[in-house]
Amino acid sequence: GTMSNQLGVKVLTEPGDEILIDEKGHIFNYETGAASSLSGVQVRTLHGKDGKLNPGIL
Repeated sequence: GTMSNQLGVKVLTEPGDEILIDEKGHIFNYETGAASSLSGVQVRTLHGKDGKLNPGIL
């Protein structure tokens, strides 16, 4: 659920970090800025295929 996602973001990032997710990612579309407010990170969306990001675009 939402808190599981946010726990993962919190333990794997530091304030000021940027996380990259697919543009259809749950964190971006349904968690209403929780990553920014709880962990101090910026969410950047990228266009993927079937919900997966190609390492070449990173």
